[in-house]
Amino acid sequence: MSLYEDFSEKIAIGALFQDIGIIIAKTKGTCSDYIKESKNWLNQYYPKDVASLQEYEDLLSLLNVSALSGQSSNIDYSLIKNSFLKIDYKENSRDLYFPLRPSKVINSTTNNKTSQKNYEELFKNFESDFLKINRYNVNALLFLIKKHFSFVPVNGDISFYDQSCFNALLACCLFHYLNNNSKQLSLPIKDRLKQSLDEKAFLLIGGDISGIQNFIYAVATSTGALKSFKGRSFYLELLTEHVVNEILNQLGLFRFNIYFTGAGHFYIIAYNTDKAKNIVNNIKERINNFLLKEFNGLLQFHIDFIEFPITAFMQNLDLQFIDYFNDLKGKLEISKKKKWNDFLDKVFMVETPHPDCYTEGCSVCQREDKPLTSISKPEKEVKYCSSCYSQYKLGEQLTKLSFLEKSMPCIYKYDLDSETRNSDCIIIDNSCYVFNPDIAVNSSTNKPKNKYLINCTNAYYYNSEESIYFPAGIYNNSDIVELSDVKGYFGKDLVSVLKMDVDNLGWIFSLGIPKEYRTFTRMSNISELLTHFFKYSSNYIAKGSVPTQTSLLRDIKEGFERRISIVYAGGDDLLVVGHWLDILEFSIDIDKYFRMLAGNPKVTLSAGISIGHPKCPFYLLTHTANDLLEIAKKSNPNKNSVTVFDEIFTFKWDDFEIVEKYIKLLIPYFKKTEKEIIPVALPKTFFYRFLAIAKNFVNHNRLEISKFIYLLSRIGDKNIRNTLKTELEPLFTLDKKEWKCVYFALVLLLMSSLSKES
Repeated sequence: MSLYEDFSEKIAIGALFQDIGIIIAKTKGTCSDYIKESKNWLNQYYPKDVASLQEYEDLLSLLNVSALSGQSSNIDYSLIKNSFLKIDYKENSRDLYFPLRPSKVINSTTNNKTSQKNYEELFKNFESDFLKINRYNVNALLFLIKKHFSFVPVNGDISFYDQSCFNALLACCLFHYLNNNSKQLSLPIKDRLKQSLDEKAFLLIGGDISGIQNFIYAVATSTGALKSFKGRSFYLELLTEHVVNEILNQLGLFRFNIYFTGAGHFYIIAYNTDKAKNIVNNIKERINNFLLKEFNGLLQFHIDFIEFPITAFMQNLDLQFIDYFNDLKGKLEISKKKKWNDFLDKVFMVETPHPDCYTEGCSVCQREDKPLTSISKPEKEVKYCSSCYSQYKLGEQLTKLSFLEKSMPCIYKYDLDSETRNSDCIIIDNSCYVFNPDIAVNSSTNKPKNKYLINCTNAYYYNSEESIYFPAGIYNNSDIVELSDVKGYFGKDLVSVLKMDVDNLGWIFSLGIPKEYRTFTRMSNISELLTHFFKYSSNYIAKGSVPTQTSLLRDIKEGFERRISIVYAGGDDLLVVGHWLDILEFSIDIDKYFRMLAGNPKVTLSAGISIGHPKCPFYLLTHTANDLLEIAKKSNPNKNSVTVFDEIFTFKWDDFEIVEKYIKLLIPYFKKTEKEIIPVALPKTFFYRFLAIAKNFVNHNRLEISKFIYLLSRIGDKNIRNTLKTELEPLFTLDKKEWKCVYFALVLLLMSSLSKES
């Protein structure tokens, strides 16, 4: 490490912990000098020059971004406010808060206070973890601050974690900019900064992958489809991470410089020098040369940047950071409309078929210019090109993980050379990624560049300089390896795909938050909360590690693991496949816990759920789920809806309470078994005729009330007849929503029965 890099690392560490005195004061119950507390703590664990970078303290105080400057000597034990409440903000709206130490699935609370004792325990746990990690690994330190201090308030709804990231981002970027761009290096840094306030010292770097839909849905065979889809989705996560990591490493920056990454997008805050721009352009050219050769133009990584001044971070100005963010998005959209414009000579090169492909191409993507690898399946032999085989093997590894916390799944990144290149590696650009280095590479002679710890919150595993925290939605029920594994589970042998995302996300980040609250740290906090929910919490909701789970038709035990597989979980959306009933109940749980997180009726989810035979091509189920999602969003001006199986079954999420009411009314007349429910107290024909009446009214607006009355009158048991007449009284009011809910309840009941008629 050069002296320059070493100094940059010290600045990062010093800036990350500059405000630690605030937390220490809360553990003591009093403080007269927060800055002194911060320095004393740093001096315990680091050389004194880390805590005494006075010129960079002057820099942050000049910009008025340090949390220390606004702290009172009176210790405040208020909890952090829910930042989602700033969306479509009303002065008289209720206040909600996040717990100081939330569970894996974060819930809002009306309680607004904690205690000195809780801070003592929190800081004790932090220091215990701190002693386990490599304290000079800035990215590991960032993980530790995120783990313990994400919900420690320093200013309303701004957390210690958000503020520390912002402090470190500014300090590191300005260090690089002022030491590479300023003509007056002999002046004190404070004076150089004053002269640079109007200069565009920062770069906002953005990336966006085009061709994602075609890439993921290019799986032309249903055999091994689940592994291929999971592998392709996760490959895009690795591809995005690879580019982000390359940019950060070559610029000498850290992960607090990442504003957002997910769903094939990323945004990085960097310093603005000619060298930095050249690095970004070189990485862009290199990665696209790789993608063009590897995927024949199917994927392209659009990368661009925009310059902006430090004043963009300041409040109450006409031009704020979010405005530059929108400008960059516009540049990326223009680039996507000119796909491969700079590579036309390579795009139009004609590839000759590989000898393996003279009679048939790859079973997955149909390419004919690569060697094929055959895998024998019970149904048929499947032939994979090298790219599809790599993604299939990646998906195979992911399905084996099953989100087992004890296994601490991690991915190792190595430089690509003759020793590391083999069939067990996932190759991206100049690197290869492996789950098991003992098998894939010679670990005695090759040292990994990075070790990505997937969803790992155990500090013990962050004791090396290569360790990086990597959240990912990877839950896979151990009983699901292929889509056909839903057979013999419960009710009908049908598979469903769930497509779900946040409503009006563009509006939320542009106009949803009033301008006076649209600060960098707040926008970053909301983005972080969304990413945490979809990439991290979704695993635990699927796994059953939540207080309550939806159970419409079965009696499930605590910690019930859904028979589903998360194919993709991004910054604001989900793609999940599995048994039809588990998918439906999981979607209801996701909406419930998301509402508990957001606490704001303006922040909602919509979903589409398709259904089909396990042999149905997965891409068709996914396309249908996406179409149903669009129908759900268009059904209601406020969105916040779900379409299940068919357009007719479009509901607001609250409507499932009505559906569940009718299921609870009718299910006592069924006998529950492990595999199905069986009509016993009422004849099968009662449910079929009831279903026909409901269907006729919902689909054709013809309510045959006389048939309905006659149907009830034919029930032999007087007690059952009288009970149903009373309970079904709302249906006599011609309320179409009630009828649609009872129609859907009947569909679910009959789908849960294995009799041929249902």
